[in-house]
Order: sequence, then structure tokens, then C-alpha cells
Amino acid sequence: MIRSGARHSQPTIYLLSSVEKPVSVELSCGAGPIHVVLEPGLPLLLDCKLGASDTPFNVTWLQDGQPLPLDGGDFMQHLPNGSLLLLPNSKDGKPPQGVEGGYNCISASAFGALTSRTITVLLASLSQFHQDPASQVVPAGDDARFECQIEGVPTPVITWEKDQAAVPEKFISLPNGVLQILGVTKEDEGAYRCVASNSARKLVSQEASLTVITGSTQALNSVVIVAPPQNATVVLGHPAVMECMAQGQPKPLVSWSRQDGKPISTDVVVRATNLVIRDTRRHHAGVYVCRANKPKTREFVIAAAELQVPGKFYIDMVSLRHICSFVTEQWRLKNFLLWV
Repeated sequence: MIRSGARHSQPTIYLLSSVEKPVSVELSCGAGPIHVVLEPGLPLLLDCKLGASDTPFNVTWLQDGQPLPLDGGDFMQHLPNGSLLLLPNSKDGKPPQGVEGGYNCISASAFGALTSRTITVLLASLSQFHQDPASQVVPAGDDARFECQIEGVPTPVITWEKDQAAVPEKFISLPNGVLQILGVTKEDEGAYRCVASNSARKLVSQEASLTVITGSTQALNSVVIVAPPQNATVVLGHPAVMECMAQGQPKPLVSWSRQDGKPISTDVVVRATNLVIRDTRRHHAGVYVCRANKPKTREFVIAAAELQVPGKFYIDMVSLRHICSFVTEQWRLKNFLLWV
């Protein structure tokens, strides 16, 4: 907001090519996204749309509750129409420092002011691997399992390679970074690695070898769940995986149920012995029970895990369906005195 008598420097003008067309997000009184990612090469345009006017009056932008400087700084620019342009790179070409945070706009008039909802801006990022796959020696006919763990924004896509080529389609690649090879053969021997990628970058894990033993091996007569399901807390809209890899001779039969007796939702996919939820919703929450039965016997083992879908995220989405908050003249006077 430009005040009479206030001194301010001339803003830097950034010229955007057609390739750098900004991603536009509208901050208004209605529902909308609560998070947005600032990705490499893509400027982010935050539009302040409050009230009936296309061009809001006396717009002030805040980051984490603090007014932003009028000169825009190293990674942002105030536009004449009241919008705020966030740049994916600072002037030195590196990711902008300090750009992450909660942004909202305030439009003031003689009658008071309206404030928009807050949107959280995150920088695209990809960490180092927290867990690399480990080498294994597996008897022919048994199952092998590799796992890698990594974090990123946006959520990275994980794929697997064998001897630096895509793994066969018969292998099971799960969204949680796990690769399952059921009934291994000598042809499955090789070096395995996972590849994680998102808009920030691409990383390759360390390699792990799979060695398959043939000939006489001691059969596992009893049923054992070697990869039981784990308790998990999953954000709305994100994938969830419940594993249940069981071994024994003959091959155990695996089934799933809910502890509360409700039927498992029809949008839950069973891949081999795993439960996969591509788009987690509130109704998916609950305790899931895996049961591994030894065929033609009454012998079985069970394992259970709880899937939580926190209500907080649901509340956040509902709270967006509100009208603009009204800020009194006292707020404007207080902030005017602070800024002079």
C-alpha cells in the first residue's frame, strides 16, 4: 500500500518470456487451495480478488502476518493491479531464500478493510535418500523386497530399475517406495536401484544386488508375515499403502478386512497382498487386518495397522468456505502508525 509522504524505491521490472508464463492463484473470499508450490522456471502470480471490484483498492500483502516491503525485494514484485508476483529464482539465479510462508492480502477503503484467506507457498525440493535399498540373498521361489525412502515437495514419483533399465511389469512397485518381487527366479538376479523425481530435481539411490539361491533349501513350513502393515497417518488426497507380504510352504493365502466389520471401500485396490489407496479420504480411516492362511489347514497369522486421516486437514478445507473477514479502521490506523 503506498502512503502519501512515504519514501519508496522504484521497483525492478522483470520481463517474462512466453516460456515463463506465471502460474496464477486467486486469493479471494471463497474456497481454494491452501498450499501452492513455487517450481523452478515458473513464476507464481498471487491475485487479490476481494469484493465486487476487479481491481481492489489499497492492497497490502502480508507474509506470515507481516507487511511485505513495497520495493518487492529479491524475489517478488508488486504489480499495479494489486497482484503479487513471486519469482522462482533470485537475482543470483539461485532458489529464493525467505519466499516460503503464508501469504494473504488486505484491501482497504474508507469503510474498513477486507482480508483474504491465507495460502502457504512452498519451494519445490527433494531431499537426499533417507533409506537406500539393501542387498539380499533369496531362495528361488521366495519373495524379495526392496525399499527406499525420500522426501520432497511436491511428493516425488519413485520408479525402479534393474541393471539400469526399467524393471519388468510383473514386479510390484508401490507408491510408498517399495518394490516386491514375488516368486524370484535366477533371471531376477541383478543390481536394483530406485529413481526419485519431482519438479525440483531427480536423484538415483545406491544399488543393491539380488542373489537367488537354487537347489535344496530348508522350506519354511509355518506361515510368517515378513512385511506386516504399519500404522500410518496420511494427508487427504495422498496415496496410502498397507503391505502384507507372507511366506510359507505352501504359499499362504492373504485376505484383508476392517476391524470394525465395515466392508473395505470399493476404491481400495488390492495388488497381490497389498492394499493401495490412490486418493485417501476420510472414510478410509480405520484399523485394517491382514490374515495369512496356510492352504488346506486352519493355521493362520494376522497383523493389523491403523490408517489415520487427520481431521485437521478436513477442517482447513471447510474453513475456506467463508466470506471475507472484515478488518476495522482501528487495524488500519495501527498499521499506518507502525509503517510511518
